[in-house]
Amino acid sequence: MRIILCDDDTAFTQVFEKRLLTVFKKYGITPEIVSAHTGVEALREITRRPTDVLFLDIDMPEKDGFSVAEELSAMPSKPLIIFL
Repeated sequence: MRIILCDDDTAFTQVFEKRLLTVFKKYGITPEIVSAHTGVEALREITRRPTDVLFLDIDMPEKDGFSVAEELSAMPSKPLIIFL
């Protein structure tokens, strides 16, 4: 399972990643978690390798969460998006 955490708040992504790993570990799952700090980074990561889940901040510089989601809607294979 590959997960991308996209938020411009680095401290938040670090804490959230640790919590996600703790929850998944209880179920015997070790996901690959990638942090992206802009919408542009998240899109680059998603086109690089298939991604299962994208935790996406709405208010970010460069490209906001809604713009990222709109671009992803045009892709044939897209991750589940959870807005933060």
